[in-house]
Amino acid sequence: MGGVGCAHWQPIQREHIASTLRDSKPDYARVGAGGSVLLVQHPQVRADTLHGTTRADRGKPVAIPLASVDSLSLYRNGRTDARLFGIGILTISVLFVAAAMNVNRAIP
Repeated sequence: MGGVGCAHWQPIQREHIASTLRDSKPDYARVGAGGSVLLVQHPQVRADTLHGTTRADRGKPVAIPLASVDSLSLYRNGRTDARLFGIGILTISVLFVAAAMNVNRAIP
C-alpha cells in the first residue's frame, strides 16, 4: 500500500458503501466498527455483510454486518488520477492535431 504524492483515504457515505465497493473493487478499505478500526483487504459486500481479509492477521477472513459499520474509507492512489488526466490530455491533443491536418487538406 505504498505510494507517493496524492495517495489518501477517501471516506465513503454509509448509504453508498455497497455500490462503491461493487463498482470500484478496491484493494483496501479502512473500516470503523464498534469503536475499532480495521484494515480490510479486497473488501466486498455480500447480502448485508462486508467481507474481506485482514492484513494484520495474515489474511484471516472477516465478515462485518453493514449495520455495524460506523465509517469506511477507501485507499486512493493519486497516481491513477494523474494517469487518467494524462491520457485525457493526450487524447485531446491527438484529436486536435488530426482535426488541424484535415483542415489543411480541405483548403487548397
